[in-house]
Amino acid sequence: MEEKKLVPKRRFEGFDGEWEKEYLGNISDIKTGPFGSSLHAKDYVKSGVPIITTEHFKEGFLPVEAHGLPQVSSEDYSRLSAYRLLKDDIVFSRVGSVDINALTTQNQNLLDTKKVKNDVVTRAVGQTMPSINTEILKRTELTMINAINEQQKIGKFFKVLDERIANQERKIDKVKALKEAYLTEMFPQEDETVPKRRFGEFEGEWVESTIKDTTEINSGMDYKHLKFGNIPVYGTGGYMLSVNDQLSTSDGIGIGRKGTIDKPQFLKAPFWTVDTLFYMIPKKDYDIYYLYYLCNTIKWRKYDESTGVPSLSKDTIGNISIMTPIIEEQQKIGKFFKNLDNQIATEEAKLEKLKKMKAAYLEEMFV
Repeated sequence: MEEKKLVPKRRFEGFDGEWEKEYLGNISDIKTGPFGSSLHAKDYVKSGVPIITTEHFKEGFLPVEAHGLPQVSSEDYSRLSAYRLLKDDIVFSRVGSVDINALTTQNQNLLDTKKVKNDVVTRAVGQTMPSINTEILKRTELTMINAINEQQKIGKFFKVLDERIANQERKIDKVKALKEAYLTEMFPQEDETVPKRRFGEFEGEWVESTIKDTTEINSGMDYKHLKFGNIPVYGTGGYMLSVNDQLSTSDGIGIGRKGTIDKPQFLKAPFWTVDTLFYMIPKKDYDIYYLYYLCNTIKWRKYDESTGVPSLSKDTIGNISIMTPIIEEQQKIGKFFKNLDNQIATEEAKLEKLKKMKAAYLEEMFV
């Protein structure tokens, strides 16, 4: 049987020849970050030199700014000089998600392929949480091309793709931040009767009422007696499965009864909810989108009735005080935020497409 040649399925024109197998330890120096005895949380300062942990590159990218990162003093930076992250270094998660790595040289994309990630995960140690060490990484087998010009061309290609993904993620974050700001400004805050920001054609104070004045609050039910179908079942974590019956023929708003109580859900009819998820149906002269986005401004955990698993009751939800304008203003506010959510969904779909494109190229352009 003829041995399979070590060449990728997709390749830039002008390059040929087989790739070769090599161990990661033979082409790189592998070090661990400082252990707990060298650096403690109490050593962090408000303004200094940022440090990187696994939490900061879960998506495969290093942060571009220091804001939100733990930081150390210049004295600790000098003391821990052996652990400085330099240009063209690659960082790996050592515990937990051991297949995560981030930036910075052309070969980093080779470490991002399923083949290499699966190999690292398979050889990880630890019974409760996967863990890797320098020896495991050193023995990670790669299939790569020795020609530096082909490495560089592949690296540049994925660098451009990574920049597009990072830019798309920043775009989504920007729209989400804009939405959060508008949620704060377009609904009255505590002790306010009108919002800070308002559409120009509306004036006058809003009316104080309660959730039970504006909606019918209903309980979810067990679905296990039902057959599979095309009607979605929702729990506090979102969509679960589909069945052949419905609890509501009208759109509703889901609020957790137990567990996740602070994540309102827009429920498109027809739907079914389990017994841990209440669903609210707007009464006449109340716009569902307005009420849904209003629910996203409520600090639900403040009304938690439990000392253990977070819980809410119908009475507690129903008695929450809210402010509402006339139906026309409700509809305009609801439509405004719905358009923002549609924009976010569109941008997230573009991001998912870019990620799938990268994943496909990784499989085709590496052996």
